[in-house]
Amino acid sequence: MGIVELEGGVVVGYYPFTAEQAMTEWLGGTIEIRMVRGRQLAFHEGIQLI
Repeated sequence: MGIVELEGGVVVGYYPFTAEQAMTEWLGGTIEIRMVRGRQLAFHEGIQLI
């Protein structure tokens, strides 16, 4: 399990889940981080997270 931080749809950080964080949206499954046009973007079930 891990945490992915987004700002404006761009991944600004990711790290292992060690404790519950405020302002967290919980998603089941896998989040894929892809490099798109020089930016790291996060996708869940093929849909970009924003």
